Amino acid sequence: MARQETNQFSAKPSSVIGSSWRWRWASGIAAFLLVVFVCYLLGVTYRTQQRLQKTAMIRLQENLEGLAQAVDYFILERRNDLQKLASGNATVAYFTNKALGMSMEYGLKESLNNIVRQFQHLNESTLIKTRANYSRLALFSAEGEILAEYAIVSPHPVQKLDWQTISETSANAVSVSVDRANPAFLLFTAPVLVEERIIGFVAGWVPFDVIHDHFLEIRRSSGGQMSSSIDTIILVAGKDGHVAGDTRETIPDSDIQMMLVENNRASSLRGSPDEPWFFEWVDTGGGKILIAVMARLSGMDIRLFHILEYQQIVDPHGPLKLLITLALVSVGVIGIFLISVHYGARAQVLVARLSESDRKQAEITEANEMLEQRVRERSLELEKINAQMVIQEKMASVGQLAAGVAHELNNPLHFVSLNFVTLAEYFEDIVEMFQVYRKLATTIQNMNPSLPESETVRTKEADLRVDFIMGDIPDLFEESSRGLDRISRIIQSLLGFSHVDHTGEFTFFNINSGIEDTLVLAKNEYKYIADVTTDMGELSEIRCMSEKLNQVFLNLIVNGAQAIGTQNRSDRGQINIRTWQDETDVYCEITDDGPGILANIQNRIFEPFFTTKPPGRGTGLGLSICYDIIVEKHKGTLTVNCPESGGTVFSIRIPKNL
Repeated sequence: MARQETNQFSAKPSSVIGSSWRWRWASGIAAFLLVVFVCYLLGVTYRTQQRLQKTAMIRLQENLEGLAQAVDYFILERRNDLQKLASGNATVAYFTNKALGMSMEYGLKESLNNIVRQFQHLNESTLIKTRANYSRLALFSAEGEILAEYAIVSPHPVQKLDWQTISETSANAVSVSVDRANPAFLLFTAPVLVEERIIGFVAGWVPFDVIHDHFLEIRRSSGGQMSSSIDTIILVAGKDGHVAGDTRETIPDSDIQMMLVENNRASSLRGSPDEPWFFEWVDTGGGKILIAVMARLSGMDIRLFHILEYQQIVDPHGPLKLLITLALVSVGVIGIFLISVHYGARAQVLVARLSESDRKQAEITEANEMLEQRVRERSLELEKINAQMVIQEKMASVGQLAAGVAHELNNPLHFVSLNFVTLAEYFEDIVEMFQVYRKLATTIQNMNPSLPESETVRTKEADLRVDFIMGDIPDLFEESSRGLDRISRIIQSLLGFSHVDHTGEFTFFNINSGIEDTLVLAKNEYKYIADVTTDMGELSEIRCMSEKLNQVFLNLIVNGAQAIGTQNRSDRGQINIRTWQDETDVYCEITDDGPGILANIQNRIFEPFFTTKPPGRGTGLGLSICYDIIVEKHKGTLTVNCPESGGTVFSIRIPKNL
């Protein structure tokens, strides 16, 4: 019994020892697996950090390239500004008047004042948050003489003129370069061309600080408030050029110069200056690790640098933390778990920063799209305004020329008409006297038939056909009188159509007389194609721009005649004009029996530059100008309708009281 008890007691320790070893093995294996699992998690986290850090750097580069594109669009707008000034009517008019010999006292000085006012208007219309884009705008002759100049009060004015850069401007496009005499400015230069010959230049100076402040303001508004850490964008012109940006209080000049030298060296080694570039260094002023990325503006040696602290993108102590974490894995599951949670949190932070970067990128993309849309809308608007101004100026010039010709013809026509009436009266007296002479000759011949002179008179009358001449001359006088009346009517229509004494002014006018004058002048357009009938109601005089309304009537009548002419029909077309009024408005309806207008384009015919005519036959501005005159200037309506029976009906309504 004692032996059995001894065996039982001896078996207990062995079982306990066995279970202990099993627990230790199990714990060791579990710990080993846990360590392996934690190490795996740490490795995955480390790779995730590297991937996110790389992605963040790429996003940073893409954001900066987006800003560079926005600056490119800003420069494109300024190019368009200078091109419009150089090709504007005021600039070309000055050089044209100067070439004609006009003096400063008789027109040239006013032309220069108009150019200066255009400079001022351009600077005021392109303000960005109350700040002007241009510090200076100037007009030069081809020899370098400053003809007109406009400059704003600035803490950093343009000190010198780089005439060499201005004179090197090509005749093909607006040139943009860094002003060698004033490296803090971007110089825009546009040639003034007459018959493909450069006769002058328009130059504009845009401070780099304006470009920097404008686009840095966009970035700050999208990214929130600025913190105390270093995060700034600078603009550098040239390899060692002017630096624009808020860096003086945060980054030493020596660091900036070192960064530029490194960028120039890297560009020369890569061979392509537009490849992505990153540079890392230790701040000599504060000991911070800084990183810089670069984007280059297209077509110019101007670079944008985004400088920020390294820790905003990359955790510099990450590798060390990983080593410490791996050394402490064996200490316990809790530490490993906490460390894994820590790195998970860090990964979430990087993911959040990446999301924030995506949001910024989306906002910059949206801003770029809005800027592109503004450029397109502005270009279309300027093109429309310029085309309308050109046509209106041409119409005004033609009107003045027509009025001058009519006035010059009216005076000689007046005394010719008076002399013609007197001549007719004299001829009647001569005929009466001739009849008396003829009776006398007959009496003498009856008294002395053998008188030879009597036979000579009879023979001469027969040879000269005196009876025929005496009967034909009254017909000639009548036809000549009708011709003089026709000429007088045309001259009066020219004077009534042009109204040069009221150009651009509202005066009282009866549109019936305007339609009659227009029909006289436009007769050559429709007389071989169509017959015109009128149904003129009794109208009151209305306050309007008479010469503008005459232009509308002329365009609509000529359009109707041209539409009928496209049908190549054997019979003549028909154009009907009807006017009437009510208590508040006067109306005019112009109808033709031409081919009409397709239903799917009727809502577009009043759009600028839209035309159904073949290329080279129409500008697409006639109906657009008519719509502007009736609707915008006279607050009326202009509509078009095409009946099922064919033809086109234009209806005009103009208020009596404007």
